[in-house]
Amino acid sequence: MLRTEELDHWLRHFGLEHCFRAILVETNNELVAALQRLTPARIIAGSSQDHRRINARNFATGEENGRIVWHCPDPRAIIKTEEVQVSKRLRGYLRNERFEIRFNNDFQSVLQNCANRDKTWINGDIISNFAELHRMRFAHRVTAYREGRLVGGGYGITLANGFFLKSMFCTKNHASKAAFVRLAEN
Repeated sequence: MLRTEELDHWLRHFGLEHCFRAILVETNNELVAALQRLTPARIIAGSSQDHRRINARNFATGEENGRIVWHCPDPRAIIKTEEVQVSKRLRGYLRNERFEIRFNNDFQSVLQNCANRDKTWINGDIISNFAELHRMRFAHRVTAYREGRLVGGGYGITLANGFFLKSMFCTKNHASKAAFVRLAEN
């Protein structure tokens, strides 16, 4: 559990001292905090800062009751695009499938598709804030189309020299993988 002075410092450091409820716990190597209100600025600040274990690994999730929960898992997967290796089998599959990959159009459809699952962390607050981040040119998306239909993709935010993929979806096998591979190649 964080000591009170560590919590106060962390919240001041990110300019978030007025937006967190008094809920911050550390369990299973993950910091979790509950936000009263999410904004594009808080998403950027929380995703780009570095203080001890609070860094670009942070991400916000929405709950069905509307509450926003901020997570900082340790460890969290970070894949450097230059280190992505595609198997021969997947590369052959992707070559035969011929997905059309597009960037940054129809952002709202990507958000809705990513949220369209039985249990989702993408609620209305997440959708509206990432749509605003897209309008501000911080959030981007990559999609795979097959025969003119959206069949996979994902969205994330660009900060400094990194792209932080937040969620992906697919309605056709390997469609989101095709989008990810193209994203890594660009």
